Amino acid sequence: MKCRHSIALINVRRVAKNDQRVVSYIIKVKKEFKMTVKAREALSKGLIWTSNDESTCGRKFEANTRYLITGRIIGEKPWVSVCNYVEQWTSLTYKQRKGFRRLYSLGCRCKVREPPSQSYYSYRHMQSNNETASQHRLAARPGYCHWETRWANKYDCQALHSMCTPVTPVFSTHKKLANSKNEMKQHGKHEHQQMKIKKKKKASMLLHECRWTVSPVYRECMQTREENRNSANSNSNFDEP
Repeated sequence: MKCRHSIALINVRRVAKNDQRVVSYIIKVKKEFKMTVKAREALSKGLIWTSNDESTCGRKFEANTRYLITGRIIGEKPWVSVCNYVEQWTSLTYKQRKGFRRLYSLGCRCKVREPPSQSYYSYRHMQSNNETASQHRLAARPGYCHWETRWANKYDCQALHSMCTPVTPVFSTHKKLANSKNEMKQHGKHEHQQMKIKKKKKASMLLHECRWTVSPVYRECMQTREENRNSANSNSNFDEP
């Protein structure tokens, strides 16, 4: 999630200007996911700018193609480079598109960082028991998710099939007693329970816990990745004298 930057879905129509130094593209903004006033004014002119040379961080765009982009405003012009997040909309997975469409504002509370030890934190979040899941959440600093699959290319399951989102606390509620003699007592318990829930929610917000969302596709990707890692380790051990 690019929470510190403006991010928009644009349609690149064609090249507007092309010289030895810079190239500009005629674009149309299809959707704003996060936008500052300054960025909105710059994009309203219908142009984006980039260097004409890839060696100076220029970015190439295809005509009549939709892109999800971030960038910088320089001299009231929106500039895009290889340092910015730029992806064709059709190349994003279903989970990524859903994240930008529906869960973008929710995910902005959380950040992603590399884990201090790949071997120690690997696959903690795949376990179904509560103890292991709790250990995984505590492994990262509050407000962060560990990007454990960053260098896995096609098995970068967290980037392709998951999102780093805040943990939503779930608490059980007490059933009301049917006995009229205990109505007043039960009402007091209910108020006490509501106070406990509010305190726990407030504590969760303060802790700022975050974790990767889990889906069947994500689990399958992580399982395949682990099988490939185990297979590679077995082959390397077999080759040793």
